[in-house]
Amino acid sequence: DAARGAPAAKRLAVVTTTGDEGVNNDLTADLARRWRARGARVETFEFPDSLGIHHDMIDPEQPYQRVAVTYPTIEALALGSDGR
Repeated sequence: DAARGAPAAKRLAVVTTTGDEGVNNDLTADLARRWRARGARVETFEFPDSLGIHHDMIDPEQPYQRVAVTYPTIEALALGSDGR
């Protein structure tokens, strides 16, 4: 769909981590670029490998979770600079 038009959302936040073993971050970055090219407002953020954050970064039940690190960042991205 990204090749045909902009997403329905007015603003998107794409969060990745370099330690992600479940997805291809290059493909995710390409999708964000496609959305931007279609006029979408897309903000991206990538957690560095040094933080040890893995794929399922928001599940507090994961033994490797780092929600004390991920939640504040994701919340700030979701709220945006205007607080909404």
